[in-house]
Amino acid sequence: MRALLFSACLLSTMPLLAQDFACPASPQAAGAGWHAFPAGYADSPTRERAERIELYDGDPRQGATSIPDDHSGQIGVAPVAWTLAGQPLFMVCTYAGIEQRMLRSLPAGLTHCQANNEFEDMRLLLECR
Repeated sequence: MRALLFSACLLSTMPLLAQDFACPASPQAAGAGWHAFPAGYADSPTRERAERIELYDGDPRQGATSIPDDHSGQIGVAPVAWTLAGQPLFMVCTYAGIEQRMLRSLPAGLTHCQANNEFEDMRLLLECR
């Protein structure tokens, strides 16, 4: 009985494992699980690089809304972070210079995510737990 109780206590204190989700380098490089949809704008047709990650409370193609990040009222706070309630989530990657975004659903039960921009290779990464 003590061994079982000890195991339960040990498991409850273990940190949740982080899961990383990277934006494809371009819409053409997207693999399985990614879906394209129009962004509704374009800035410069000569540039195409991952620019921003957004989280949605469902499928934006069906009218879901963007989830504001924890610091949405502040300027210059990095990394961008979201505290979540485990709801269904969609990750959206926006690209500079094209009218297309890429989206994918994320696993259920995530409670915290943060987005980092790795400037060396222009790859956006979302880390969640």
